[in-house]
Amino acid sequence: MLLYPVISFGQQKDLTDSTEYRFGLPVSNDDTTKRVRSDLDPANQWIAVKRTDIPKKLRRTLERNDIYEGWEEGELFFDKSINRYLLRIRREDVVTTYGLAADGSPVSFTEEKMVSGDSVN
Repeated sequence: MLLYPVISFGQQKDLTDSTEYRFGLPVSNDDTTKRVRSDLDPANQWIAVKRTDIPKKLRRTLERNDIYEGWEEGELFFDKSINRYLLRIRREDVVTTYGLAADGSPVSFTEEKMVSGDSVN
């Protein structure tokens, strides 16, 4: 008499994929990644910054880098929730927007061509 092994399968696990993806990368509950808002996210609370309230490192960066030429005539804003500064400089018909950290390191950059009649705001 030949004996054949009998293989028994228990309940099959749920095979649905519950992997969450952020910025195209898989993450799990123990990952330390966080969602990042864009500088121009409507939820941001940009508050105008007085020249006297600009952090020293940021001021030094603005004064020493030619890329920020004209920053004194621009508008500087701060959003406490994302700890970021936004500098908007208008040069002729182009508004350049720089996102900056408090230490002056660049975070983002955009340029917009103004249509006649548009304001910087």
